Amino acid sequence: MIRAALLSSVFVFALAACGGGTSSAGKLTKAQYDKKLSHMCLLAADQIRELHMDNSIGDWKAFGPDLTAIARRFTNHLDPERAPATIAAAAREYEKANERVVQVERAVTTAATAGDRAKFRAMVKQVNGVNLATFPGANAIGATGCYIP
Repeated sequence: MIRAALLSSVFVFALAACGGGTSSAGKLTKAQYDKKLSHMCLLAADQIRELHMDNSIGDWKAFGPDLTAIARRFTNHLDPERAPATIAAAAREYEKANERVVQVERAVTTAATAGDRAKFRAMVKQVNGVNLATFPGANAIGATGCYIP
């Protein structure tokens, strides 16, 4: 279950910000924003898979900073202000949920680095929960590459 949730986080993070032309005032259309976000999530999936990371304390100690950096870059490129009005609220909520992922991943990495096994186990459960909590926002936006239905 923990491994499955960690792997599901693959669909939550990404690096690139892409997505064609914009409509008036720098806003993307819904289709453009959906496509951009889905693409970002799929790119992040590749990056996270390349870490070959599991939920062991050793892997979080070694790769947690990389995972958190992927999450930070993803969150920084969400650009909810470019989302059309029809999904703007969902885009802002999605950004907040992903910001929480960054915070909790940082805490898991800190616990792993400190060798605090009890806190590490508790934080791993929490990070899995916050990753899953991003799915409703991605679904509301329509970014199909960002959640497991």
